[in-house]
Amino acid sequence: MPDDPSVLVGHVIAERYRVDAVLGRGGMGAVLRCHHLGLRRDVAVKLLHPELAGDREIAARFEREAASASRLDHPNCVRVLDFGVWQPNPGMPPAKYLAMQLLEGQELAALLGRPLPPSRAVALMQQILAALEHAHGHGVVHRDLKPENIFVTRDHDGSEQLKLVDFGIAKISEGEEVGPKLTRVGVVFGTPLYMSPEQAAGGVVDARTDLYAAGVILFEMLAGMPPFLGDDATTLLRKHLFEDPPALSEALPAPLRVVVRRLLEKDRADRFASATEVRAALAALDAPSAGAPPVTWPDASRMTMRAVMSTAAPRPVATSTRRAWWIAGGIGVVGIVVVGIVVVASLPRDEPVAPSRPPTPPSVAPAASAAPVVTPPVFVPMPVFGASPSAAAAPQAQRARTLAATEGKGAEALAAFAAALDHDPTLLEDRDAAAELFALVRRPELREAAVGFAIDSLGDRALPLLVEFVHAPTPVLGHAPRHRALDRIREDAVHGAMIDGGLQRSLDLWQASQTPTPCVTFASGLDAIAREPTPDVLGTLHRVSPPVAPADADPATSATCALLPTRLAVLRAQVLAAHPVPAAQWTVPPAYAAPKKKPKKRGVLRRLFGG
Repeated sequence: MPDDPSVLVGHVIAERYRVDAVLGRGGMGAVLRCHHLGLRRDVAVKLLHPELAGDREIAARFEREAASASRLDHPNCVRVLDFGVWQPNPGMPPAKYLAMQLLEGQELAALLGRPLPPSRAVALMQQILAALEHAHGHGVVHRDLKPENIFVTRDHDGSEQLKLVDFGIAKISEGEEVGPKLTRVGVVFGTPLYMSPEQAAGGVVDARTDLYAAGVILFEMLAGMPPFLGDDATTLLRKHLFEDPPALSEALPAPLRVVVRRLLEKDRADRFASATEVRAALAALDAPSAGAPPVTWPDASRMTMRAVMSTAAPRPVATSTRRAWWIAGGIGVVGIVVVGIVVVASLPRDEPVAPSRPPTPPSVAPAASAAPVVTPPVFVPMPVFGASPSAAAAPQAQRARTLAATEGKGAEALAAFAAALDHDPTLLEDRDAAAELFALVRRPELREAAVGFAIDSLGDRALPLLVEFVHAPTPVLGHAPRHRALDRIREDAVHGAMIDGGLQRSLDLWQASQTPTPCVTFASGLDAIAREPTPDVLGTLHRVSPPVAPADADPATSATCALLPTRLAVLRAQVLAAHPVPAAQWTVPPAYAAPKKKPKKRGVLRRLFGG
């Protein structure tokens, strides 16, 4: 394929797509307006440059777009019609192509730069959420939702219709993956203006990541600019991680401001759980409950940036323990990730470039007060990073960080960090020390030692970490440290509710032999399951073996052990009767699913001569 795709006009791609015009071009290839010779209809064909077909990452992104978008069939999602390979000339490398529905209109970005009427912004957002609801229902997380990836067109009756496009970095959350994984340690995918905190920290993303981006877009539609602006990617990522968005003006309906605020929560657990919930919250604006006053939309002709965005002083940062922990760990990730960041927005575009965003927010006078914000009851102050440890803690802190960087010294590093925190609890406010500490305690080989360290030295900051540890599939915490962690977690109502009870009851049976009284522990585990017979323990009940009384056991212990096989068989039948789950769906903790077999000893001749 030549560097100038316009010479392709008149040619036929894959024997059925006649090229009529070039819609856009970039370093990755071109988007062409084509006519399907068989169906006699116009389509858009995205053509990847043949020279890039050998680049695994770019090819995987191209195939990911085809695989994810082809799952979707919704009025607010662009339809993928075909995907294949075309060889422009004999002897040349093949070019991948993707045929899609041809859209006439403009990107949503072209409408922004000034506030939209709130009623129109809500109507447009409802369509975006409808597309996300459909995509998430089919296991597709977009991961790069932004105005440039939302196309504004018209339906058959002339009504404004949005189309979600460009699934090039979408995550397929169920079923098979297409090609190599695009997300790697040290690489962030997405666009900084619309990137969620978990994306900025290089963490795990799910449907709530798209909801955060939707919140940024809704904010921008209402205020005329995104909530966060910066001169570079590093600044933007830090703002998404640590700064609260500016308050929207009280001229906007309070329920609408609450929806935007909740979409932009730093901790995804505090956001709406699904696009369906957000749609319902926005629909309630036009259909208030009985007794509630109807929403009064502001006069669109008077909506300016000055009127829409309040400059009231930001509310004090209140951060839940869940958010405090992962953000504290994430700040070290950002420092590393941003150095080698790969931002999709900076890749050569294969579509027309959209109008640029406003460079800086307008200067406005401070408002008298900020709107009251309701926050969850269980909060701890967010650490203020950037400070330095006190002189008393400095030697221990430096020693701890040196040990943490030395292979095989992890346990000593934990002890040194504990000593430093005893001298100066504000050590965690040092950004670099905190990042190294949080990386240290997550090392798998230190997991059991980290439980005691977290409980003794980290206070409430330990809670999210302990929740993570008691659910980690491998290595599984031993019985004693796991129960110590569970006891600490249960002291907090919010984090106690996060415990997977079925998993913990199942682990109690598998780990009974680790306790001083295995038969008593196993019997207690059976009692706990009998009280809460959830189906997720069926695999364990049918795989685990009860302990046997030792030869020198006292009569009471021997009697308890002797009853265990019968009690186990009865409980299996009871749980299966209450939950008739097919055996193929039974699960056990991963660490116990496939016990390792001891390697067979090889004879002398086999060792000498092989075989």
